[in-house]
Amino acid sequence: MKIPYDASLVPPAPFLSAHVSNLTDSAESPLIPAKVDTGADVTAIPANLVNPLNLAPASEIQVEGYNGHRATLSCYDIALRVTHPSSS
Repeated sequence: MKIPYDASLVPPAPFLSAHVSNLTDSAESPLIPAKVDTGADVTAIPANLVNPLNLAPASEIQVEGYNGHRATLSCYDIALRVTHPSSS
């Protein structure tokens, strides 16, 4: 499968399409771009999906960005349905 890259980013990055959903009901996000990052330690979702999907924090995690910035973020139990952009 060939994955399209977003050339507007530096460096360019591969993206697929995805739906995020709540595990306890049928709430599902619209199709969103999903960056494919094989070096990532976590999967992140846009913060603006938390309330519409009725997501409740399951835990918290300490994260540190490549620039050294540290933050405590909420973790959520979700379903992530990933599709190739040409089939969405």
